[in-house]
Amino acid sequence: MKVVFGNQRDRAKMIDPALLKPIADELHATLIESNYMDSARSNAAAHLATAKSLGYDKVAPIDILDAEKEIAIPVHNGYHLRNFITGSHLADYDTLVSIVRFKGHNLQRYSGATKNLSIWLGTARGACQVHSAGVVTDYYHPSSPKGTSESMADAVSAALDYKKGRWVFINIINALKPVDGCRGTADRPDLGIVASTDPIAADRAALDIVYGLTSDPELRKEWEREHSVDVLDYAERKGLGSKAYRLQKID
Repeated sequence: MKVVFGNQRDRAKMIDPALLKPIADELHATLIESNYMDSARSNAAAHLATAKSLGYDKVAPIDILDAEKEIAIPVHNGYHLRNFITGSHLADYDTLVSIVRFKGHNLQRYSGATKNLSIWLGTARGACQVHSAGVVTDYYHPSSPKGTSESMADAVSAALDYKKGRWVFINIINALKPVDGCRGTADRPDLGIVASTDPIAADRAALDIVYGLTSDPELRKEWEREHSVDVLDYAERKGLGSKAYRLQKID
């Protein structure tokens, strides 16, 4: 299960480990994640210690994908990237579940399946690669918002191609307090869970649920611009999924 452990500072934004336990038990899962740029997750030892401090070790075994080395998986017909850098342990898994706490007003970019398969699946170098639209891999160098969104779509395509037909996507939309500067937001209640084999549909549905909390169409457009929902347009153009979906309730 591809998750994001976060750190103690962001604890309020991360998935409650108790929510992961039933599905992890059912799937006999391993929790997988890559190292990142902050000190709490910059190397495998620190990252594992952080995950344990947050209680994720009580859910399932943990595997830091780049604990040993990195791999560069190919990007076909990319907007900017020719490859995407992730951890070598990704090769060890044949069935993968992306599971995230969906965030619409808590980070600069909304976070769902597309982010979990790009910036958060990449190693620190892979994340730099995506943020910079392929310009650098050794330090944070942000591209234009459009360039980063296009590069996220490139990384998603690499992940999907590398494990073709082996992904499932789950967005948990539970209660969360907005912490950005968007006008018109309010604390959100528990809204449910969206699951799909299509990452674009899963994110579009979750965004419609979260941003549908306003009845003001102009305010909604403002939110979508602020949180870079255009990544779904670039991903759809690459044939990675569809923004069209039909919700089917499962009791």
